[in-house]
Amino acid sequence: MVGVALPAAAWALQLSVAAQIAGLAIAALVIGLGLAGTASSGRGTIPVRAQAAYDQGLAFGLLGTAVLFAMAGEPLALVTFGAAGIATLLIHTATRYTAGPRRTSQDFL
Repeated sequence: MVGVALPAAAWALQLSVAAQIAGLAIAALVIGLGLAGTASSGRGTIPVRAQAAYDQGLAFGLLGTAVLFAMAGEPLALVTFGAAGIATLLIHTATRYTAGPRRTSQDFL
């Protein structure tokens, strides 16, 4: 969600070029990490503990980016990246990072 919303928000809010490029770069990282954690086994997957660490690092990285934009005098970028960082941190704390069998639509019927 953050990977799609961040660059869209940066563009819609007409943030500076630096903020829009940062939003695109972070979005590529977020989407890549999200896709890397989708399989439970096989080549190219990352361990569950690593996924948790990456999510936490991403949240603090977004908050750090917000602070840097605040120091650069861009309050709207501060709010945008800060909100994304807080949302990611809340999602990280609410997520149970456990490896288990994948559920299918048949499990719910």
